[in-house]
Amino acid sequence: MSMNESYDDFPRIEEEFGRRLDESLEPMGPSSLLDAFSRLIESAHATRLVDIGCGEGDDAVEIAQRFELDVIGVDPAERHLQLGRVTAATCGVGERVTFLSGTAEHLPIDDSSVDVIVAKESLMSADLDAAFAEIARILRPGGVGLVYQDFTGS
Repeated sequence: MSMNESYDDFPRIEEEFGRRLDESLEPMGPSSLLDAFSRLIESAHATRLVDIGCGEGDDAVEIAQRFELDVIGVDPAERHLQLGRVTAATCGVGERVTFLSGTAEHLPIDDSSVDVIVAKESLMSADLDAAFAEIARILRPGGVGLVYQDFTGS
C-alpha cells in the first residue's frame, strides 16, 4: 500500500476506530472521579476535607454540595480564592467552604485536623517530599487522601 493510499484510508477508518475505542474502554466523564472518591470519604467517616491546589474552587464546592462536608480549599493565587468564595456563596455552601492562601508544601491547617485530602492536578510543580510531609501532618490518624495527576507532556 502506498503512502497516499494509507492517508486516504485513515478518514474512513477513524470514526469506526473511535467508536470501538469508546466501547472497549467504557469511558467515563469527569464526575466519575468524585464517584470513586465517595468510597474514600465513607471509609474515613469524613466531616472535614482539604482541597490542595483548589483553583477557582469548583471541586471544593462540588464536594461540599455532594458529600455535605466542611471543605477547606487551599491555593496560592488570591484571585482563585476570591472566585471560589463567590462560587461557594452563590451555590449556597459558603458557610461550609473556606478558602485559604497556601501551597502543598505549606498548608495553613492545624496538625491532625483533617479527615480527607484531595490534590487534583496540583502537585506537578510541588516539592513532593515537602508536600507529602504536610499532608501527613494535617491528616488525622486514619485519614485518607486522593492524589490525581494526568501525565500529558514530555
